[in-house]
This record gives sequence, C-alpha cells and structure tokens, in this order.
Amino acid sequence: KRPTEGPQAKIQTVLHQATQETDNPDLRDRAYIYWRLLSTDPEAAKDVVLAEKPTISDDSHSLEPSLLDSLLGQLGTLASVYHKPPE
Repeated sequence: KRPTEGPQAKIQTVLHQATQETDNPDLRDRAYIYWRLLSTDPEAAKDVVLAEKPTISDDSHSLEPSLLDSLLGQLGTLASVYHKPPE
C-alpha cells in the first residue's frame, strides 16, 4: 500500500529538513534511518513507527532526598547510574 502524493510529499519535506537543515546530530541521524527504512521497506517502517513504546517512568521520587542530592553531585560517574553513592 503506497501513500498518496500529499502525505508522501510531507514526509519527504520533513525528512529533507531534518537531514539538511538541522544542527542536531541525533535528529539528523534518526531522519536518515527513517528515510532509508522508508525507501527500502515501507512495511518495516510502519512496524517500527507504530510499535508499542515502553513506558518512561520517573523514579526520582522513590529515592531519599539526601541520596538524590549525593548522586546529583556525582552525575558524571557510575554512582548516578547505579543509584549508589561512591564509597
């Protein structure tokens, strides 16, 4: 099932802007991935775009405020990843 000319033109415009006119490398890379996926296998692109997304949760309220303050001071270390203060 091929998209009609209107939506296809909009998608091409958005992908062109995202790949050529942005300074954000993450956005540009993602646009190139989608563009390549759409050009090679539109059904796979549909599966990727419409796939169930995982729920993003915020567990900062479950940490003790003193531990959270300590971890914020160690943001560039693995302590903040593992939610354990450095020893």
